[in-house]
Amino acid sequence: MTAIKPLSGLGFNILHQAFAEAFADYGLPPMDSSSLARMLKRRGFDPDLSFGAFENGKLVSFTFNGIGVFKGVQTAYDTGTGTVKEFRGKGLARRVFLESMPYLADAGIKQYLLEVLQNNTKALPLYRDLGFQVTREFNFFTSETDKLILAQKANLSEYLFREITDQELSGTDDFRDFCPSWQNSFDAVRRNLPDFRIIGAFAGNRLVGYGITEPTSGDMTFPKIA
Repeated sequence: MTAIKPLSGLGFNILHQAFAEAFADYGLPPMDSSSLARMLKRRGFDPDLSFGAFENGKLVSFTFNGIGVFKGVQTAYDTGTGTVKEFRGKGLARRVFLESMPYLADAGIKQYLLEVLQNNTKALPLYRDLGFQVTREFNFFTSETDKLILAQKANLSEYLFREITDQELSGTDDFRDFCPSWQNSFDAVRRNLPDFRIIGAFAGNRLVGYGITEPTSGDMTFPKIA
């Protein structure tokens, strides 16, 4: 019999094994345990408020929830949902989600946020059927580093570029003209700050722009100018 339970107390190797099996046929590069650990930490993973379906004691379907504040509201964020291939088609992902909702509500969660690839034709109907609505869309760009075009298009000699701390970003909220995604927010960066580099651009002593990168993954999470 399948049991739906929180993921509290499970060893990380169990989480990684379930994740690897669930995404083995998605055409994505495999994620090793250290990469998964970094991703979950960055996204605020809370095992006590994440849930899974267990078949004969094995984790076969799961939702890893990140917990935090989004636009001022206590929020759960779907940082990874998957089902092991041989257990798909049984409605387990739906069961995990529906049975977890009362626990999240009791914990003070007021909204649930998720992001899904538009070509994920299996997940999209499920989320729509559960009542989710599309609020915005993101474009995602990637390139091999040796193919990037780095030609300078402006005279930057009047600016100083140096690495800065997150404290030096105090008072830069007006730099932003959009709300970043959950995993690219300041909260996400600060959950695992040693993994990031913050480069500031200065005109004299004034900070006029910055960029935040994660060298291990190559992510550029937050480039902004005044």
